[in-house]
Amino acid sequence: MAYLKDDRGLSATTIKHYIRLVRRFLTGAGSVPLLALSAQQIIDFFRRNAPKDGTFADAKSMATALRSFLQFAHYRGYVQTDLVSAVPVVAGWSMASIPRDLPAEHIRHLLTESRTWRTPAGLRNRAILLLLARVLRSLEE
Repeated sequence: MAYLKDDRGLSATTIKHYIRLVRRFLTGAGSVPLLALSAQQIIDFFRRNAPKDGTFADAKSMATALRSFLQFAHYRGYVQTDLVSAVPVVAGWSMASIPRDLPAEHIRHLLTESRTWRTPAGLRNRAILLLLARVLRSLEE
């Protein structure tokens, strides 16, 4: 705990959260001594225990706690190999909620409305929309 508080400067709440996650990792790794810990065991544990229905932040927090522990364990000599990079990266897409495509009627409406855009930026945007519409049409053919 002193490492997390003094060296890493973490809050008491974060330390409790990290300890809970690392304890689950240590008990979930079975009877394998830390010196024998492998990258595959870390990956397997993460895949089994990463929040399936949780948020991106939950999975990211779990990865951060494991990395912190593995960094400490390597620093102290509890593990021979630096296993920090074995913890999977949690992908979080910042624009995941943006729809993949628009219904055809919305595109037609947007192109119709863009005829009234007279500013330089509006004309540029209309030109981009027309080019995209033509490219998409040619891809569909």
